[in-house]
Amino acid sequence: MAIALVVYAAYPWAKTLPQMLTLAFVLGVGLGVAQPMVMSVMYRTAPADRIGEVTGLRLTLVNASQTFLPMMGGAFGTLGFASVFWSLAVLLGGGIGFVVWSKNKDRSLAHAEPIAAQSSLSAKDDLLP
Repeated sequence: MAIALVVYAAYPWAKTLPQMLTLAFVLGVGLGVAQPMVMSVMYRTAPADRIGEVTGLRLTLVNASQTFLPMMGGAFGTLGFASVFWSLAVLLGGGIGFVVWSKNKDRSLAHAEPIAAQSSLSAKDDLLP
């Protein structure tokens, strides 16, 4: 995601064909390397009996993005050529921010004390007389 963000943010400044080809190559390599990794993570983290559902959800999201991102690009294209690429960079930056936020949230929850340990009451105090 970071590679795609950098490429999309830099693409409006590419003025020559070799610069554009280089950026397109870097984007292709970044996205091409990520796809098998995403499939591997999905397979490892999904419950064994729900792998098909997870794969179907991924395919649905891919197809939805192939439908809606070109429409978004056309809408932003009315503002100028660069706005299309910068809007994609902003979307990717938001995605990266969400991933970082959710990882930090998961870490803080993993290190939190169990609820029973936070209680000032002991197990004896919960019993009725």
